[in-house]
Amino acid sequence: GLLARFEREARAECFARALATLEREEKSLHAMLAQALVDAFGAWRGTLAKAGTEYEAWAQRAISERMAALVESRRGDLSFPLTEFAQSCQEATDLFHREIDEAAREILDVSPDLPLWHADFSPPAQPDVSISFTFDLGLPWLWNTVPARLVRPLFRRHLQRHLTSEVGKNLSRVAAQWGDALESRIAEVSAA
Repeated sequence: GLLARFEREARAECFARALATLEREEKSLHAMLAQALVDAFGAWRGTLAKAGTEYEAWAQRAISERMAALVESRRGDLSFPLTEFAQSCQEATDLFHREIDEAAREILDVSPDLPLWHADFSPPAQPDVSISFTFDLGLPWLWNTVPARLVRPLFRRHLQRHLTSEVGKNLSRVAAQWGDALESRIAEVSAA
């Protein structure tokens, strides 16, 4: 009935809404990370493999931290499908409770003590961030022998492009994580 329709509508928009919310911040997130990359880049020495490994560790940490801050600042927008669903359910529950209360008073001359209903939500604890390999070509002997300083400008441009793709990929990952968590919670609330 009505609750099932509310549930379908709410679940259908979880991922799309989370992705749209996070993608609005993609440019500013990328700009912050690009500047942080410039600041960190000078410290990475050794071969391309060593510098690439240091970059991957830095990217994992930097993207995770900034993604966590972004998610925290947009928590209300990300949680909107559940909030809207809970509000619709609350309105339907309140209407049902009023009708039961009126019928009980009219027929039995008593006012029942009806339970309160509330839809709470525990968001994903930490954004699910994953960094892919800096070099996706299978030439480990090359990366382990070429000093990063010899190809520094090329290496920096490669890392900047890599960072751009990592930001986009991880925004989608976090949106999917939120979408799944919201869909699960909406289903639980609907079944309760």
